[in-house]
Amino acid sequence: MNCKVAEKIFEIMKMLLEEQKKPREYGGQLLYHSEVAFLDVVHRFPEMNVSEMSNLLRITKGAVTQLSVKLSKKELLEIYTKDGNKKEKYFRLTKAGEGVREEHLSFHENSNRNLCSYLKTLDENEMKTIFDFLSHLKDCVPFCEFDCICSSQYEKEGENENGSDIVKHKQFICNA
Repeated sequence: MNCKVAEKIFEIMKMLLEEQKKPREYGGQLLYHSEVAFLDVVHRFPEMNVSEMSNLLRITKGAVTQLSVKLSKKELLEIYTKDGNKKEKYFRLTKAGEGVREEHLSFHENSNRNLCSYLKTLDENEMKTIFDFLSHLKDCVPFCEFDCICSSQYEKEGENENGSDIVKHKQFICNA
């Protein structure tokens, strides 16, 4: 059973990563996660310039410029300058950009509602068990996908029956 839990964790992690890589249709346009995230940041921080946006999103200024130009061409974002400073670029969502953002929020709200509905069915002990598990999982970050050794009688010793180190013989898939 322990191995199945570890497998499920990695399955969910892969799904999340894959979900972020593929575009989704919003407002009749295919948009990537990074594009929708950019629109959300512009909405939440309308006075940010390129440098500030770069710091917040932890991407280069060039990437901010590329994303903004791309979204501007899709008519989801306006790029503008302020009077007295034509050098600094700022952003604001168009009506279509606001619509995309709302559609994106609605999509996630439905998923979140589904999760919350399930969590409401759990009793206090079940919630404590899940919370303890998630806290421990967080403490283990970063970790990589591995062949589970949970059922191995040699787990405590860290050795297999030949006396050699298990780690040398296990498959590790690390994207870190």
